[in-house]
Amino acid sequence: MEFRQLDITVIGAQGLKSVNMFSKMNLYTVVSLSGDQWTRRVTPVAKKAGKNPTWNHLISFSLPAESAVPQASLVFQIMCDRILGDRLVGQVSVPLHELLVHAPEGNSGTEHVVEYMVRTISLKTKGSLKISYKFGGEVTQAVDANVHNKADEPVMAVEDEFTNEDGDHLKEETPIEDENEFHASGAEEMEETKVEEEIQAFEDTP
Repeated sequence: MEFRQLDITVIGAQGLKSVNMFSKMNLYTVVSLSGDQWTRRVTPVAKKAGKNPTWNHLISFSLPAESAVPQASLVFQIMCDRILGDRLVGQVSVPLHELLVHAPEGNSGTEHVVEYMVRTISLKTKGSLKISYKFGGEVTQAVDANVHNKADEPVMAVEDEFTNEDGDHLKEETPIEDENEFHASGAEEMEETKVEEEIQAFEDTP
């Protein structure tokens, strides 16, 4: 089977919605083909990046050289790394055919920089994600998956429900810190969670 390599650099994001009440967000991005877990790639965590993280992280996909592939989409999920469970900040979905328009067969290797609006769980646009990409020529062997770091660490998983661009509710397994990191982390996140619970209890009071 022949493959075509797609190299993507997740550059950064601007003006994202904050899902933390007090502390700056620690953010990373999960990239996949149409949400398929087998194609999952993860950037490093941008510590205390707040609403404007920078990654400049290169990932690669090997796409089968078949007509059905352009019907798939690249899905970017921007996640906040949290002690008690990671949380979705926003999502971008990019149809592959949009990228292929700028990279015909005779134009392989040309890098393009693009920027997309980020959609939150409530489907509102908040902030933007900037990436660059280029297509390579056809090869007979797929490149090794560039699966990073956070996915390689000892983790537990919690289900995080979010909504895609079509309004469908989806389930995504998102990693949280291992037990050692949980006990070693500062009290800042614990205090934040306590405050959130107190606010919620106040709002629920008749």
